[in-house]
Amino acid sequence: MIIGDPTLYSPKYNFTQTPLCNYPETVTVTDLPAFAFHNVNSSKFEIPQTENLTLDGIYTVTLRSEIQVPTDYTKT
Repeated sequence: MIIGDPTLYSPKYNFTQTPLCNYPETVTVTDLPAFAFHNVNSSKFEIPQTENLTLDGIYTVTLRSEIQVPTDYTKT
């Protein structure tokens, strides 16, 4: 992205369970800069258009998905 570009939307990310167990998934994002937004419902990120040159740089963000597996395999 270049300073002054229109608002940037990421492609939708997706995590999969293999085999598919349909356990509830919790997605966490850490170290997201204050000027960027994470929409957990759409599984996308947004970086609004800006002319602020002080934001120029490289940012490392961690995206993590976790599931809670029951201790009793017969439970769904």
